[in-house]
Amino acid sequence: MFCFADAYDYQELYFILKDSLRQEEFNGIIDEINAEYNFEAKKDLLLEVEENKRLKDQRTFWMFLLGGGVIKHFSFRKHN
Repeated sequence: MFCFADAYDYQELYFILKDSLRQEEFNGIIDEINAEYNFEAKKDLLLEVEENKRLKDQRTFWMFLLGGGVIKHFSFRKHN
């Protein structure tokens, strides 16, 4: 025979399990979002570091080029 007390207990267990499974699913989604965000943040940081390095190298190149041109110009004027 059907017992309402047992039905209520089974319903409570069902809700607990359902909540636990939903929480696990939400935790998985949150972990995926965090991993993606951290990856994007690290990628952006690396791109910024590479851009700064490229700009520094470019600035150094132009300084040497300009310095060499100035030295050559004055050494050429001394000889003439």
